[in-house]
Amino acid sequence: MSFHAGDFARREGLQGVQEHQIQLRIVLTHQQEAEATKAELSRSSATSWLNKTLDTQSRFGGSFNGSDLPSASNVWLRDCFFNSLPQCLLSPELSSQAILFFLQWSIPSRPQGEHADRFPGATGVTNSLGNTVAGIVLAGTHYSNNGDKEFSLQHPEILSRSVEILNQVLASRREEVFLFPSIYVSDGESRGDFHTGSNIFVWRAFCSIARLADEVYQQPDVASVWRGHAVRLREAILSNCANGHTGYHRGTHAAAEQVACRSNS
Repeated sequence: MSFHAGDFARREGLQGVQEHQIQLRIVLTHQQEAEATKAELSRSSATSWLNKTLDTQSRFGGSFNGSDLPSASNVWLRDCFFNSLPQCLLSPELSSQAILFFLQWSIPSRPQGEHADRFPGATGVTNSLGNTVAGIVLAGTHYSNNGDKEFSLQHPEILSRSVEILNQVLASRREEVFLFPSIYVSDGESRGDFHTGSNIFVWRAFCSIARLADEVYQQPDVASVWRGHAVRLREAILSNCANGHTGYHRGTHAAAEQVACRSNS
């Protein structure tokens, strides 16, 4: 596996957008090849370089303006995603690169951190469901805001990689109920066996790939499969995670015990 790295010759913020637009840090780089011997080393190293510019040989990175940590060596995928999301409307050329970045790099090779053993036998997709499906949600949002079929058609791997990721999500299910575990909400431990927000995010990913498969890639059979999963997941969320008509629980346990809200999860 290889990735592009480069010298951080100069840095510049986004230009030509409204002042209230959330800015992402971008970096111009000179390209060079470096071989990684371990999957996680490759992922960690590659995501440390922020190298998306108008230079088509460069790539989107994984940080954001506003952190007190050096962007060249620290990656904060959740906040990078949230900062990328409005670019689907304000700067589509940037959000399109974010899609490819998240589809490639958002899943660790295995669960990480102090709670890595919370769900024994879990794979990297369970580390953070939100990060896992971020690229798929971005792809759907990019298309729904811009109607940009050309970009998706130029990158058929968006469909194939999304289906691959979502099949891994389906395989991560641990209980009879059609909900999926997530160890973290990006960097903070999630609540309950099934974190409500993370499962809603997966529902959005199911809907996104169904629409792209149908309207862009002309694969109605694929669309039907993921649309069916979306319906089933929505029903499970409403049955297990909703508090009547007043809102949602932060999460729920396999024993149907709801988890109260807490500000940081």
